[in-house]
Amino acid sequence: MLSFISYLRSGYYNRDLHEREIDGSDLRIFTDHWDGSKNANDSFAYGIDIYNCRGLKDSKTRRRCGQSYFKLRAECSLFPPDEKFGDQTQATCLSSVIQGVGCDWSPSEKMMFAYTGHDSSVQSPMAPVVSLKDSQGRRRTMHSALRIKIVLKDSRDVVFGAAIVDISDIKKNTKQRNVEVDILDPTDGKTLEGRCKLHIECFPLKDALEREIHQVVELQRYNPLKRDWLDDFLYTDPNKGECHFCSLDGKKYADEINTVSEPVKKGYYVEKDWTAEVASGDPEGFSYAKSFMDTLWFSRKKKVCWVRRRGWVRIVRKLDPKTGLKHGETEVKESIEKKKKSDQKLAQKEQFEKLNSPKPKPKVNPLAALQSEMANSKKHAEQTNRL
Repeated sequence: MLSFISYLRSGYYNRDLHEREIDGSDLRIFTDHWDGSKNANDSFAYGIDIYNCRGLKDSKTRRRCGQSYFKLRAECSLFPPDEKFGDQTQATCLSSVIQGVGCDWSPSEKMMFAYTGHDSSVQSPMAPVVSLKDSQGRRRTMHSALRIKIVLKDSRDVVFGAAIVDISDIKKNTKQRNVEVDILDPTDGKTLEGRCKLHIECFPLKDALEREIHQVVELQRYNPLKRDWLDDFLYTDPNKGECHFCSLDGKKYADEINTVSEPVKKGYYVEKDWTAEVASGDPEGFSYAKSFMDTLWFSRKKKVCWVRRRGWVRIVRKLDPKTGLKHGETEVKESIEKKKKSDQKLAQKEQFEKLNSPKPKPKVNPLAALQSEMANSKKHAEQTNRL
């Protein structure tokens, strides 16, 4: 009976995760669309992690929703759109917002945007011809105005607020943690509706296209007798009480992390093994709720919270298709082979010079030569006297 009840309730466990896309946190869908041969130095990938939204006003929520809390999603897009990949609009799952407080995305929502260095604007046929110098200046201008547009919408797709994040100053291989942007009213663009907490990272686009980000969610339940967070689940919990980990979309449960995660594909290797996300939630990365069926999660523990969860991340990378080696090993092998070839050429050059160089004349000691000449003359004189 309990098994049947658990089966009926399985669709309600972690249902706020059901909208998440397993492959939505990386650029694997663009792997075959760009080979990195053009504008490699001007092509970047921007990773955006959305943690929470704070300070939402009471008047706005009451006027639009008329209830103590409502659900909210954040839509992000690249502006201006990239010529190759477009604006790449991505949306978070619906998160429950407490009236006047805000919401937490647990675990944090990960998004990735590709930028190849060109905007998608099309020049009119009647427009004047632009010189190469002017076009290069226009490219620099477009990159200096690169933005991430964030739009907050409720469950009825009513726009709640908007924000613009400037990413033009972020250089590759850099990170900006705990970035807070103002959420403004879309009608006047001035009224402050709240603040959104982000994490922004920039790295070369070629590296981003070779990586996949795997995510799973760890689940725990509080044991009041032992006064500790343990793996002591109830039989009515997901997977009949065996729910230590679940997939990112909340549809697969198991006790082993590798059972619910994506498998490592052939031709890939684990670049960075499983690590807990500690940027969102409490210092350990956990978010708290009343039950696994609740869609309202808190970044701090409350008295009524009996379950908690946090995200785990693993990064896998494609092997070099030519050599079959890991990232970095190819460069090391190439440098070793290059040094080996240079050493061989140097040794061959030295051997050639040694064989073809003229033999040096032996050095003659003047005193030894004089003594040898005197000895020869004396010997010759003795032979003459004998005759």
